[in-house]
Amino acid sequence: MSIKGFCVLFLLALVILTSGCIDSEIYNIAKKGDVSLCDDLDTSDNSERIEKCYAAVAKETGNVSICQRMPKESRYIGRCYENVAVKTNNEYLCINIESDVRRENCYTTIAINKNDMSVCTKQVNTWGVDRCILNFAKKAGDVDTCRTMEITDTMYREECILYFAQKNKNELLCEEINDPKYRDDCYLKVAPLISGNLLCRKIDNQAKREQCHMKLAVIMNNEGECSNIEYETYSWYSCIKQVAVAKKDKNICSLMDIKNTEEIKSCKMQVANAIASE
Repeated sequence: MSIKGFCVLFLLALVILTSGCIDSEIYNIAKKGDVSLCDDLDTSDNSERIEKCYAAVAKETGNVSICQRMPKESRYIGRCYENVAVKTNNEYLCINIESDVRRENCYTTIAINKNDMSVCTKQVNTWGVDRCILNFAKKAGDVDTCRTMEITDTMYREECILYFAQKNKNELLCEEINDPKYRDDCYLKVAPLISGNLLCRKIDNQAKREQCHMKLAVIMNNEGECSNIEYETYSWYSCIKQVAVAKKDKNICSLMDIKNTEEIKSCKMQVANAIASE
């Protein structure tokens, strides 16, 4: 190893070690639950150590008054409220979190913890409500939640049903999706799970339909499935190659037009590489 490389690794190790010591000190204070000890921390190298310590103690104790003692401009105050909110399952504290992402996560986590979807609706942003309900439905594991949930953007309902169609390998759920894009995506994701090429044929978008047949061809080790793709197109060649590689069979490459020597050569080379990597 070069001297330069050694120096880089040494400095990296030093940073990790130093950070570990700081974290360990704050961790020990948090475990004691005594926020007054935070005020005695050395802040010569990091002026935010005390605020970080406050947030850690608040998380451990669930004491929201600690967050209220922090400067309003502190970048740890939102994390502090989030920690306490989740610790105590108090969704009313989530409103104090400035970050949209962290605030949404706060409501979602508590909704799931309390098994109460109504917690999602206490947000200000409608998109946050929709995504919270979507995540709640996924965690609840009940497709009926997708059907009954009141959402502003129907995209989340479609995404929710698609999730359960894939999870439960249930192609019938795809038919409940109104948006053509999501319905195609649903067929595309479920078809390989049930080895159903009839689902592939239901896909309106040609590119996705061909992708579906390619996936099935590889999963089923059946080059005949490639015949559902327009002959001698890029997708057809790709399908033949993928099956040949999956089966490690150079003879499948010969299905290509003998005049297209470059494609055949490429196919056989990929098969050879697959065999060599065994």
